[in-house]
Amino acid sequence: MSSLFEPLPIRFEGRFADEHLVDAKALSESLAGMNRLVNTSMFMLERWRVPSKRQSAPIRVMASPPAEGSYEFLVHVLSADGMLPVVADIIANRGQELVWRMLSTTLLFNSNKERDVEPHFTELMRLTQDLRQDRNASEERHFALIKELALSNRNASSRFVANVGYDANKLLLPLGDSVTEIDIESAEIIREKGEVSVGELSKFRCHVDGLKRHNRALTVQLDVTP
Repeated sequence: MSSLFEPLPIRFEGRFADEHLVDAKALSESLAGMNRLVNTSMFMLERWRVPSKRQSAPIRVMASPPAEGSYEFLVHVLSADGMLPVVADIIANRGQELVWRMLSTTLLFNSNKERDVEPHFTELMRLTQDLRQDRNASEERHFALIKELALSNRNASSRFVANVGYDANKLLLPLGDSVTEIDIESAEIIREKGEVSVGELSKFRCHVDGLKRHNRALTVQLDVTP
């Protein structure tokens, strides 16, 4: 059974991931989250509505082994019975970019980076002209629908970034010269279900005393001078 379109690369960087190692339990969480995000994205592209928890697209999501020297693996989307032929033809030509942009918008929405969603949304509107059943609906309606899908996938997004901050510093979704990056701060926001946000970051100097063995205490002083 062949893939519907070119496989999509997913890469972890930093910490153990640079040594071609990641935690097995966190990786299983990440793969399960990724599977749900890809499946709901394909459901949206086929029917242009948000699936219920029990609904899924007629596809199988497969992951190939990572390449040696990195922790990048390829995501393959295989067709099962039931996909409309016209949809399958469009997905075959545009599927890799469509799924990449759908995954990117979901992660960006859930990390409170709505401003970064706009370029993806513009391209999604262009690429899905032949797929959208309600082509006359306003862009605001389509934007709200994609945001609804993203927010319905908060738990799946949280699982997808399970390795970030644990055994990797970043989750990267590269496509050509473009890349969607989820760093530790963004992953923490996703895990907090959008209830926290990161403002402007400032640098501070910390003074740390040595560990006192008798009470196992460690003194940390924050220098707030410019």
